[in-house]
Parts: sequence; C-alpha cells; structure tokens
Amino acid sequence: MFELPEWTFEFHGHRCPFMPIGYRMGTIALRLLGVEKSKDHQMHVFSEMGIGHPQGCMQDGIMSATGATFQRND
Repeated sequence: MFELPEWTFEFHGHRCPFMPIGYRMGTIALRLLGVEKSKDHQMHVFSEMGIGHPQGCMQDGIMSATGATFQRND
C-alpha cells in the first residue's frame, strides 16, 4: 500500500481515480530508476499518453510524485 498526500488532490483540482494511478506510476518509476523526487523541476518527463481525461489526470499524478515537469512536443 502507498500513501497519497492530500495536497496532490488540491494540486490536481478534483478527486478522480486517475491522478492516484499516475502518482503510483511516478513513485514506482523513481524507485526503478534509482532516483529521488526532483527539486526545482530539474526532471522532465516526455509523455505519449495523449491529452484530455484521463491522461491529464495521470500526468498530474506523475508530476506530483516525481517533481518533474512535462516536455511539450510542439
């Protein structure tokens, strides 16, 4: 079991099942990569999940867990 900080829902803006899934994905990725949560947005994530719901919700979870920002593919 993992703990989900309450501030993550405040950051995300609403309660849904997808943000916690993204948070869990982010915490697992940090552990597998052997890195710590990023400080000052030094980590960047390139996401190929798409846009909209639920992708944006999962991306907020990943960003909350990792401290990363997302790279835009413009």
